[in-house]
Amino acid sequence: MKKIVLIQVMLCISLFAMAQKVQRVLAPGQDSVKFTTRRNLAPGQYAYRLDSIVNVASYGTSSFHFTYDKQGRIAEMIRKSSNFKPAKYIYSYDKRGFCVGEDQYQEVDGKDVQLTEVRATYTDEGRMMKQETKMFDKDGKVNRLVTDSYTYDQRGNCVEHLSQSLMTPSNTLSKSKTTYAYNALNQRIEEVIYGHKTQEDEFFPNITTTREYDQNGRVSHYTMIQTTGLVEDGTIECFIEYTEQNGQVVRETRKGNGLEGDWSVVVENRAYDSYGNLVREDYEENDQYYGSANYYYDLATKTENVQGLDWYGKPGMTFLQLKMLVQACKCKCRLMRINGVNPLGDFEGMRGSSTVGQDVRYYYSEIK
Repeated sequence: MKKIVLIQVMLCISLFAMAQKVQRVLAPGQDSVKFTTRRNLAPGQYAYRLDSIVNVASYGTSSFHFTYDKQGRIAEMIRKSSNFKPAKYIYSYDKRGFCVGEDQYQEVDGKDVQLTEVRATYTDEGRMMKQETKMFDKDGKVNRLVTDSYTYDQRGNCVEHLSQSLMTPSNTLSKSKTTYAYNALNQRIEEVIYGHKTQEDEFFPNITTTREYDQNGRVSHYTMIQTTGLVEDGTIECFIEYTEQNGQVVRETRKGNGLEGDWSVVVENRAYDSYGNLVREDYEENDQYYGSANYYYDLATKTENVQGLDWYGKPGMTFLQLKMLVQACKCKCRLMRINGVNPLGDFEGMRGSSTVGQDVRYYYSEIK
């Protein structure tokens, strides 16, 4: 169990720095793609709109369906799952175009019952200052109130995230805090996640992550130390290698040890096509291959010509950071599929990674 948890933590840390062109490398068994004839679109025009994402995994099937407002912004997302009841997310925007609200509903006896209400405030630059989340019980009463506040330095870097959770029936308050430090180049060099002692109202460091950068400003090494007193405590070290010519990540080596001192080594090797799209990730654990993820694209359609993807990453769009939506936005061309397999080439039974053991399909409709 400890081993699985450690692997999950190690594989959840973000990918770094996808950049320009390298020699095209295709994943084995890549499907043929259909090309569109839409070319040279004017600003604000789109060849396609992202309609839905379907994820078939070893733990169930889920799908996300999107609808848009008149400005082309994501207005509603419906999540359907084999393990949960259907859920609906409705997004609202202010006059600046920032996404300031997210309301979640779940279908109960044929009716939509509200589960959460989230409201956020932003600076004029689109940095989130405060987020308030209300969670409702079956009678529509607030049973939990979560408040997140963010503090920035003069250079616009977030230096503190403070979260408070109030259980209204019992009037129980819990807190958590994360702090960040940066170098003179505004590169994050430290992140500290704190626990909280309720009686003393004191914070104490739980997880500390430090980063080092190479001469090109890329993360070359980071260390994460967890001291929570739990079984997954220990140290994780990661070393990142880039291509000399284009600076894309080709290899990540993560070493981790638990309380008992036993070390585990996980390696990710990556290959890219001539457009700079990631096409394959291979995973190793302790010198043993344990699966891969393969990426497939429509190489004739760029992501900036896909409505829906263009909203991710803009200021004031924190609510739209759906994990699989983020993956599509990292690509240069339209992402069609992510397929993960185990060492035998089979789909089932792989849970050690966010991609291995999943088959994710992206569906689009042409905008005429």
